[in-house]
Amino acid sequence: MIKVLIVEDDQLVRKGLMFAMPWSEFDMKVVGEASNGKKGLEFLEHESVDLVITDINMPVMSGMEFMRIVKERYPKVFIAVLTLHQDFEYIQEALRLGAIDFITKVQLEKEKFDQVLERIHKRIVQEKTEDSQFVNEAYCQKDTGIAFFFQDEIQQTNWVKQIKRIKHFSIQQIDQTVWFCYGTLEAEPENMLQELLFGLQGQDEYFVVKVNGIKGRLCNQVYRLLLSYRDKLFFYECMRQKNYSYRSIGDIEKEIRVSITDKTTVKKKLFSFKWVYEEQQFEVMISEVERLYLLSEDLHQLVQELLDEWNKQYPFIPTTHINTILEINEWNQFIKWLSDFRATIKLTAGNDYAEDVVNSILIALKLIQEKLHEALTADEVAKLVTMSRSYFNKCFKDIVGKSFHQYLREHRIEKAKSLIEQTNEPLQWIAEQIGYLDEKYFSRVFREQIGVLPSEYRKKHRKGDRRPR
Repeated sequence: MIKVLIVEDDQLVRKGLMFAMPWSEFDMKVVGEASNGKKGLEFLEHESVDLVITDINMPVMSGMEFMRIVKERYPKVFIAVLTLHQDFEYIQEALRLGAIDFITKVQLEKEKFDQVLERIHKRIVQEKTEDSQFVNEAYCQKDTGIAFFFQDEIQQTNWVKQIKRIKHFSIQQIDQTVWFCYGTLEAEPENMLQELLFGLQGQDEYFVVKVNGIKGRLCNQVYRLLLSYRDKLFFYECMRQKNYSYRSIGDIEKEIRVSITDKTTVKKKLFSFKWVYEEQQFEVMISEVERLYLLSEDLHQLVQELLDEWNKQYPFIPTTHINTILEINEWNQFIKWLSDFRATIKLTAGNDYAEDVVNSILIALKLIQEKLHEALTADEVAKLVTMSRSYFNKCFKDIVGKSFHQYLREHRIEKAKSLIEQTNEPLQWIAEQIGYLDEKYFSRVFREQIGVLPSEYRKKHRKGDRRPR
């Protein structure tokens, strides 16, 4: 473990470095901080440090003076310089004093933190090339390894005894349930795998992943990625009767790091509810959610948000009778709940109607939401869902509980209330957003539904100068 001291007079920058950087991924640990060079030297007198990251311009004692003293008293301590300056003279002086890296604060904001730390770590390794054991242990020397993931610690006992007798590969225990094996130069991965799998005959609760692309990677970074991957592997694969798979280390990184953008995109598709009445959309949606590799607690939260969104969009088809899933222990449980949700919604909404009729009405409801700003008619929507107007009106009222015109009017007024509360746009603009070209007609309909004019409603519910995006 590389012990790090941060010397920086700006407290926000100092704390940002301490808590934002992925130190542990690169075998580093921040053991101290100091606001100037003098305090930094005081810390070094009492604590052992391998790497100092220091600013150049600081009060009491400058970074340059601090570096001179550190190199004189502690020649084995590595130094990386952090500064606002990009002046060539500063760089030259810092390098002359033994700095192994020069990082401007502007550069730090633009770069990924892990790239900065990886660069520094590799430089430290290069400086220690005379210690071949350190180099070999720090970075993966082969491109392929085999990871073994166990459900529990007990089932490994006999297997571990057997593999420790095999001499042509190395094995690393990452934690109680994860092992990582890689062979010598003479050992082929496929041959090595057969020997490793021999001791697992008769066992079911394990997974083997052949991992490619690890050469030159920091070993501990690879190990931490595998640990993060373990829970997702058991969650998604346990019902697929598939114990062996191939992954590149890059693929594993992507699967365990879900971006906010990806989550937002999938939620948008999920909450469109097209998958409720279209089988193909259901399959696509399942694939999209699975691609995120969310774990139990995330999926449980997604279920709750889904129920809330459904009740908001379709209050006439309540979900109170749908069983709330209390625990999701594997991916197939989530799929089954969604399938049951679809079936229950169709049964509840449809009464005695066939499934295709229910689907058509649900599609009609979605069309109303999407085309609220247009002058919609029952005849137009009926044609879009390939139904006659009279049959459409009857089915709509039976399934939704109110006529097409009543539902459309109420939906428009609810949208108008939201726009009045959240924006300061003119009432004419709001009327147009919900399909009314005449502001006076809109005001009359609004008063019939709410009891007050839109202008009076705005005075009571004004929320500042907000405008829609």
